[in-house]
Amino acid sequence: AYDILKLDAKVNSLNSEKTVYVYDSNTYKNDFMVSYSFLTGEDASYMGMAKNYRKHLITKGMKKSDDAGSLSIGLQTIGTSLYSERFLGINYYANAAYTSYMQNYEISKYFTDKGVLNQNLNLKGWLKGGLDSTVNKKAVFSGVLGGKNEFIKMLAKLKEDSVPVYPDADLLFVAKDKLFSGFSKISDCAKKLDKSYVGKYSYGPDTGKISSVQYAISPHKYDSYWASFLKSYQKLENKKLSLASVGNSLYSNFKSNKPSNRQQTKEKIEKLLVTVSKTYGLSFEGGNAYVLPYASIINNVPLDYSNLQGESYGIPFLQLATDGYISHFSPPLNLSNNVEDILLSCIASRTNPSFLFAKEDTEKIKLSNYTKYYSVSFDRLKEKSLNQYNMFFEALKEVEGAEITNHRMFSNVVSCTEYDNGKKIYVNFSQEDVL
Repeated sequence: AYDILKLDAKVNSLNSEKTVYVYDSNTYKNDFMVSYSFLTGEDASYMGMAKNYRKHLITKGMKKSDDAGSLSIGLQTIGTSLYSERFLGINYYANAAYTSYMQNYEISKYFTDKGVLNQNLNLKGWLKGGLDSTVNKKAVFSGVLGGKNEFIKMLAKLKEDSVPVYPDADLLFVAKDKLFSGFSKISDCAKKLDKSYVGKYSYGPDTGKISSVQYAISPHKYDSYWASFLKSYQKLENKKLSLASVGNSLYSNFKSNKPSNRQQTKEKIEKLLVTVSKTYGLSFEGGNAYVLPYASIINNVPLDYSNLQGESYGIPFLQLATDGYISHFSPPLNLSNNVEDILLSCIASRTNPSFLFAKEDTEKIKLSNYTKYYSVSFDRLKEKSLNQYNMFFEALKEVEGAEITNHRMFSNVVSCTEYDNGKKIYVNFSQEDVL
């Protein structure tokens, strides 16, 4: 790895500015290896590639999840975050209560009463500070959402309805660097080659500008932070946990006294996941290959493609490669600008549809750093979301639990997914009849 730095000119004269190349001194020292698998006949296709890659993932430890292949609705909720408030002419930040702990149960109960019994509930921003929390060293509950007793009560009610709950814990990033939180960006944040801090940037769709920055925790702190959080979390006796960012984020630390290249970071994460997966069913977002052996669920599975020149159409390769082993859930349909196509893609790839909700205070989202959640009001969206899920269920109920044996694209607008029970699902993405 390298970076290019421009040194400021000491005097304002021609050619006084210097360009310097900075290189990583902690490069990966071992060999890089590439394996080839040659496919022939009917296997010489992207479906054959997916089946072959599945065999590779199995050798790496990918295991069958109990619910893989079943049809389910993904319910994601946001708990709390900071928003801008004003009192007597003074601006300050307060915590909004978007979805209290017991309101998570109310949201789930609505779908249960409508006959949707197979659900997956993912809680975002449920810890103290919510989406703007400090380092997650302990499972500290939010007072504005109801506190610990309400959280435990919610878990008990959802357990009665057999609804698995995956509270999300971000163990790679820190939203707020606060004094005495146990995290200091000076000593505990990963750094780039130019010694600036590594971060994850969120953009506000209303302004087109950066709305928030989350600091990347230095890999040398993973062991202590993970152990501290899990020691606190285990007291809840909930055997499900979401490690969303672990599934899609991998970075180096170029800090000279605590260096870690990406391979070293990956190896550290894998070692931690081996331990955590012995106790908890885990869900992730994105699905980087090294988390698949430990995943029961992958959320926010991409259902579109880049549309770069030369690409004819997209295929659901991740779903095909992990079919029967991992449950897949789409990005929230209510945040998509093309709901119809995303829903059709869910049907074509048997990817369970997800929805992101907030029960109250949705008007305060526009005063927060999370304006990307612009359409999340549960009361306004519940009927529409139910209808969309029912459309998905009706299309696929006869292939629930069956194994995908083939997937074909007849053109860039028509797909066919074949299952081992003899059923075929054709999906037409166009507005016209296709013969």
